[in-house]
Amino acid sequence: MMDSEWLLDDFGVAVEHAVRVETGADENALLWRVVAGDGRAYAVKLSRAGAVAGLELTSRLGLPGVPRPLLARDGRPWSVREGRRLSVVPWVSDRPAFRSGLMTAERWRAYGRLLAGVHATPTPVTAGAPQPDDGRPTSSALPVSGEPPASGEPPASGELPVGSGPHVGSGPPAGAGPPESGEPLSSPGPSLGVGLPCIGDGLAVVTALAGEVRPVDGPLLDLWRRRDGEAKVGELLGEAGRLAAALRPAPLVVSHGDPHLGNVLLDDAEGVWLIDWDDAMLAPREWDLMLALDLRFFGVTERERAWFLDGYAAEGELDLERIAYYRIVRHLEDILLFARQVMRGHDADQAMGILREIL
Repeated sequence: MMDSEWLLDDFGVAVEHAVRVETGADENALLWRVVAGDGRAYAVKLSRAGAVAGLELTSRLGLPGVPRPLLARDGRPWSVREGRRLSVVPWVSDRPAFRSGLMTAERWRAYGRLLAGVHATPTPVTAGAPQPDDGRPTSSALPVSGEPPASGEPPASGELPVGSGPHVGSGPPAGAGPPESGEPLSSPGPSLGVGLPCIGDGLAVVTALAGEVRPVDGPLLDLWRRRDGEAKVGELLGEAGRLAAALRPAPLVVSHGDPHLGNVLLDDAEGVWLIDWDDAMLAPREWDLMLALDLRFFGVTERERAWFLDGYAAEGELDLERIAYYRIVRHLEDILLFARQVMRGHDADQAMGILREIL
């Protein structure tokens, strides 16, 4: 549980009222909506995972629509309590974008402009090396493995520790060739100085997950049999392998890592907020764009897609083969991680409901 004295001692926030937020399925984190004595509301997260790069990034981005975390008394955008990371971010809105009926054309364009701004963030990293099997860090909405460092302290550099999630790596995948060019990845400008992980080997991760998911009884086994889950997973793995073998090298950009509609909130002025930056990384822009536009669960229409891309104003053609590959990897990961969540008994009813929609 969270101790209100932690917030006062570490962040200077005097808690007046706190309510647990039960949405989401992150086994590694607890979330509260906290109202301080001055009436301001905050999202307070207590996490046993070691990811701090997203907090470092959002504390320095300065982009409209990106909530900036509060700094602790030691100047970091988090503190450590009982071996877990404590973070405090302004509660920017109670209105979700997903299934709200409030995503107007202007909000879709604002969503596109916001993600374009993230991707244009200056970074000292050069363009990405060839990555034939790109993947993703595990979504914060899904169960992940990994414990805090033995000392209980997240890394001070802001870089994610290797192994903090199934897809996270500390650099380009093993065997990657030289960068596509020696030019800076983004437009000239001062670097933010945040160490971000590179996108990992998604095909290898989902292949390993497929070996773990073996339903043995109950509603999951019944659903697995009725939907022919084993055959479907095998078919998707085969298609992902074929697409991965044909991928071309792609430059890496600063990426949110999980910018689907479930992580978008709405303000009162046709604007949007992008929250939950736990998966921030360096990745081809197509990863974020796939998550924003192409996940079947979120049902983005062609008209909405056009509005978003109008705001995003992409330079050059998007790599549609890469987007297709990422879409299959993400679909597989969702199926397998939610199935594993049911097997572990963590928010099993919620996970089963999602599985019925995506399997």
